Amino acid sequence: MEELVSIKSETHPGEILFVADAMTGQDAVRSAEEFHRRIGITGVILTKMDGDARGGAASLDQTSYRPAREVCWRR
Repeated sequence: MEELVSIKSETHPGEILFVADAMTGQDAVRSAEEFHRRIGITGVILTKMDGDARGGAASLDQTSYRPAREVCWRR
């Protein structure tokens, strides 16, 4: 995490996206909260939304108060 903080301070990105596997569930929410606390995410990308997981990660945009930028479905 410290490396990401350092990269952010050196590069000054305009957007920081948190990419999460929706099948990770509630752990993705906790990870996003920590990432947002430490580096400040601006959006969320969820992958594998068509899986059979219970969908805990689907609440990421509400939990982190950042918009879901992309939802990726397998084809």
